[in-house]
Amino acid sequence: MLGTYVNVVAVVIGSLIGLVLHQRFPEKLKRIGFQAIGLGMLLSALPLFLYQGGITLAAASAKSFFTEPLLTELSAVGGVILMGLGIQLLDLKEIRVVNFLPALLVVIILVHVFGS
Repeated sequence: MLGTYVNVVAVVIGSLIGLVLHQRFPEKLKRIGFQAIGLGMLLSALPLFLYQGGITLAAASAKSFFTEPLLTELSAVGGVILMGLGIQLLDLKEIRVVNFLPALLVVIILVHVFGS
C-alpha cells in the first residue's frame, strides 16, 4: 500500500516539474527526447509480440488436448489448491500448497487413462 502512495507522489511531482520546466527546454531537446521514447517503445514491442504470440500459438495448438473432462478435473484440483492458499493467507493452518502442484500433472494422466 505504501508503494502506491509513493508512486502517486512521484507521478504528481514529476508532472509538476514537467509543467514548470516545459517552457525552459529547447524545442530540439524536447524532440530528441520524444524520439528516444518512441524508439524505445518500438524496440520493446518486438519481444512482447513474440512472447504473447508464442503463448497464443501454444494455446491454439493445445486446444485439442484439453478436453471437457480434463478441464473439469483441472478446475477441481485448482480449486483445492486455491482453498489451501486461502487457508494459508488467513493464517488458519500452515499448508504447503507447492506440494499440491504435482496433482495437476497426475490428474492429466488419470483423465487420459480412465476418462472418456
